[in-house]
Amino acid sequence: MRIYKFALLSLLFGIALSITFSAITPAEKLGYAICISEKSYSDKDWKAVAEALEAKYKGRFNVKLFKFKEDVKALRDELAKFSPRYVCFVMPPEELASHKDFVPIVNQMLRQLDDDPYGDAIWGIITGYDAQDALRIARFPGPIRLRRALSGCGAMYLEHFCQGKGFDEGKQGVGYIKSVDGSIKQCEVPPDATKEIVDELNSNIYDFFVTSGHATEHDWQIGYTFKSGQFRHENGRLFGLDTKGNRYYINSINPKVYLPAGNCLIAHIDGKDCMATAYLHS
Repeated sequence: MRIYKFALLSLLFGIALSITFSAITPAEKLGYAICISEKSYSDKDWKAVAEALEAKYKGRFNVKLFKFKEDVKALRDELAKFSPRYVCFVMPPEELASHKDFVPIVNQMLRQLDDDPYGDAIWGIITGYDAQDALRIARFPGPIRLRRALSGCGAMYLEHFCQGKGFDEGKQGVGYIKSVDGSIKQCEVPPDATKEIVDELNSNIYDFFVTSGHATEHDWQIGYTFKSGQFRHENGRLFGLDTKGNRYYINSINPKVYLPAGNCLIAHIDGKDCMATAYLHS
């Protein structure tokens, strides 16, 4: 489960940070490998994602496209020869779901590009509910400056940001406010804070969202020690569902980093429609 959470963090956070590197002279260019299956490359929409990455990074890195049939491990020798610093896998969610243990397989493969036992490249996955989501990520110019945080696990993480708001997952009705003066003060929030959390996300003022507690590929339970609402998804749309059965749809359009710090399985893509793809779509 930790591997899946790392994968999502690599997807959202790694892409945001990779674009902040300073210009590199041609003699010093690092390798950037774009990996995509032959099946996905034959789809013009997913091919466009790979081409967008090539166009964005070709001046900064030594970019090379790699295609594979079904077994991603077949790329190992080619990647070893290229010796990339960064590797990006462009994959539709259905393809990710069909590849059993894709993340641990790639983790192991990218430790085998040379003779030592350590990881040989920084890697991530670009996907989405549809190809347009992935294309938006691939084209994102960045960087993201993380100033405001929204936390579903109390005051945790707020100290690292200029401002923020937290909802305590262990104490019902308790929240926290981080002000620009550096102070963090406790505040009162609704016993079922589902709508308020959705409203905060939809305000588009937060650069960072962190959650913890119980979760699966298809839900996040807002309360950890008490009964509260949930985040769920349907047809790529993320929504809050409170304890009375009311739905509050999420449409948060500003770029942000999402860290599901303690959410088991939430980054595991088991099909096109799941929490990970709904976050990217909504």
